[in-house]
Amino acid sequence: MVAEGYDRVHQVYADWTAASHDGLRRRYTDLALELAPGARTALDLGCGTGRHGTARLVERGLEVTGVDISPRSIDAARAQVPDAAYVVGDMAGLELVPSSFDIVVAFYSLIHVPRELHGSVLTRIAAWLRPGGVVVATMFGGRGSAGSYDDAWLDTARMYWSGWEPEVSLGLVGAAGLQVVRSEVETVVEDGDDVQFLWVVGRRPGGAGAAQTRHTRYADCMTMLSFRVAQRDADEAQRWAEALGVDRSELLRDALRRHLDRLASEDDVDRWVASPLDDGERSLGDIAEWGPAEDWADWAADAAG
Repeated sequence: MVAEGYDRVHQVYADWTAASHDGLRRRYTDLALELAPGARTALDLGCGTGRHGTARLVERGLEVTGVDISPRSIDAARAQVPDAAYVVGDMAGLELVPSSFDIVVAFYSLIHVPRELHGSVLTRIAAWLRPGGVVVATMFGGRGSAGSYDDAWLDTARMYWSGWEPEVSLGLVGAAGLQVVRSEVETVVEDGDDVQFLWVVGRRPGGAGAAQTRHTRYADCMTMLSFRVAQRDADEAQRWAEALGVDRSELLRDALRRHLDRLASEDDVDRWVASPLDDGERSLGDIAEWGPAEDWADWAADAAG
């Protein structure tokens, strides 16, 4: 459905989103370039006609590979941005060489993948990135949906969308092994209506990008704890655990252990971050006993000192 839909509306869509979306695309592309100085290669997942992410990355001197599920979109991209390489394919089943890209962008494309596959796609992205590489992805910014449809999108095509609530999406980013560098819910206007999207900037640990200050590491740690551990009610936590395919208590144990293992490997000057969280690990055995009404956000704040 998605491929057929974009085959029909790829150029209309590019024109329709130019005024409302291109500013955000440019801003986050530039941010990715700032966070990955010296980047040489980039992957544009859901590249469409190439005029959004692919063109800007090519202009900045990167070797760019554009991927789209719509053959007609790829045909248009080849014509409009000929200096990039292109692949017709579904990102959920795409096979690429590991550690081959410095930057990955996925602008308004992951939202067309069934949400139960978002975790595996993010894991693939993490594997495709080089250590220190940066990903920018757009996801649902409001209520989640297991799947919504429009039989006459842009007056022409059938289309499908799917996504999680922002806190769940951020948890999946962390579970994929990516550090959340920035996350913002941004509002755009589509046909007169305000629509919210979550913009996430993540980094694969290692490489030159790992040279962060202790304050940045602390902020990264607390961002992940707040979204991977600090769910404020049992229903949200259960949906999140189901998305990851794990038991809730297993999820919490894994969240803390990931951070403690990572922080334990830091330089001595930054190891102070690990010490308050270490107190939290001693309570891991009690996590499974927590009741549904437990206020996890307050617990995370206490664990951080």
